[in-house]
Amino acid sequence: MNMYLFVYGTLKKGGHNHGLLMGARYVCTTRTSDRYCLLDLGSFPGLVKTPASNYIWGEVYDIDETILDRVGRLEGKWFFRQEVLLVNNISALIFFLNEKTISIVDNYRVMVSGIWPVKDDQQ
Repeated sequence: MNMYLFVYGTLKKGGHNHGLLMGARYVCTTRTSDRYCLLDLGSFPGLVKTPASNYIWGEVYDIDETILDRVGRLEGKWFFRQEVLLVNNISALIFFLNEKTISIVDNYRVMVSGIWPVKDDQQ
């Protein structure tokens, strides 16, 4: 069964984990319909539900269970997935940071733009 996955960090085109989406079909670039808080944790971003600061921009991929399992292994115990509505009325899975992860992260900054950049050294 195919589903949509919304990615906003290292899984985006040019990101160092984009290869995990091999076999997925790129659908579009869009943003969330609700506001969330995007954190820059250094080598990767994390998304939290509150405090909500901005819409989050990312890419949508049509994936299957195999790809979701690969991505799930990457996200591991740090993230949980949930379905969200995107501004173009697509329902997609997205990975949020779990509360335990946020509590152990010492250094982060809020990405008020809602866009996490892919750095040149990650391409």
